Amino acid sequence: MKNIIILAALVVMAHCVFGRVWSGGDHFADDLKIPEGIDIAVPGKDVYPHWGTNEGSDAFSRAVLAALETKGGTNTVVKAELGALQKLASERLDVLVAYLAAHPGWLLSVGDGKLYATRRWKLGGTWVSTGGCYSSFGKVKGDRFNPSDDDKAYQKQTTYQTRTAILFGDFTPRYRLKRLPLVCEENLKPWKCEHGFGKRESCVAFCGEGVRVAVLEQCNGKERRITKATLAFLRDEFDALARADDATWRALLPEGAVRRGDVSFVLHKGMQGGIYHYELWANPGEAGEVYLKAFEVTKGTPLSTDRLPRRSAERIGWSDDPAEKFFAGTEFTIYEGNWEQYYAARIEAWFKPDSGGPERKLAERIFKIEG
Repeated sequence: MKNIIILAALVVMAHCVFGRVWSGGDHFADDLKIPEGIDIAVPGKDVYPHWGTNEGSDAFSRAVLAALETKGGTNTVVKAELGALQKLASERLDVLVAYLAAHPGWLLSVGDGKLYATRRWKLGGTWVSTGGCYSSFGKVKGDRFNPSDDDKAYQKQTTYQTRTAILFGDFTPRYRLKRLPLVCEENLKPWKCEHGFGKRESCVAFCGEGVRVAVLEQCNGKERRITKATLAFLRDEFDALARADDATWRALLPEGAVRRGDVSFVLHKGMQGGIYHYELWANPGEAGEVYLKAFEVTKGTPLSTDRLPRRSAERIGWSDDPAEKFFAGTEFTIYEGNWEQYYAARIEAWFKPDSGGPERKLAERIFKIEG
């Protein structure tokens, strides 16, 4: 009976995902043609990491992957030392928010009136965010998502999935989330083999006053290698920030976090047609939020208006020097049209200042896209 219910659920899910394609799609792009004589950009290579990576190019991902290079033992004690984060959140929230906004490894966004910071990985030279989940699941020989031809090296890499996020403000505990203090030493012996593609799964929230750090780990073995590596990295990161003053904290940003030059705006392909990642380097000169708008070029039709601004929104770094540029970039979806029905869309990056001043456009570019 259980198998029948699961099969029925899969059929319903498949119908929801592919039904539009089977029934002929939404016909949005059936008669659209890309105009001649316009400057049009093509989104760059697929940087979607969910289908497998064992190679990170930022300090955080390297720390996590280094932990997975060991087999892992039976030590199930986890130690959290995030007192500096609590102190920053309680006493110097303005510095903490400015740091997270300027750091390309953190995606800082606002939802339900709360601040969320999700850790990003740098893959293939690009800071990538797909809801903050990174994994090796699905990486198989011959798969087009496999970035390496050395499959023997991959086979030595323990499969995993992980996500790290910080929430500022009051929160309602999720039923599956184990709660511990920001400073603690706990034996987290029991963890289940479910929801993790056959791997063990651990979801732990380390909580303080007005701040919560949630770490997801799906992996083999009894020892929480990813969780331990994540907590150690965050301890060092926020300890250093707590020691820095208002004039020196920017020195803690990773190399390349601040560029000099013109505004840059590009797209990268996502895991399937219609899904993209944007990469914006800009400096609005004041605190606020970046988000996207999109329009089909020939008719000016607004695209995905109900989801795009919200899904693409992110707090961006800024400074008084207009030559300096800061990173923003999230994953988003254009729903109009069908796979392999390409048309021209003008994607615009807008800025909403905290000051309450008028919103303004930071960049725009025409891209060849599919829905």
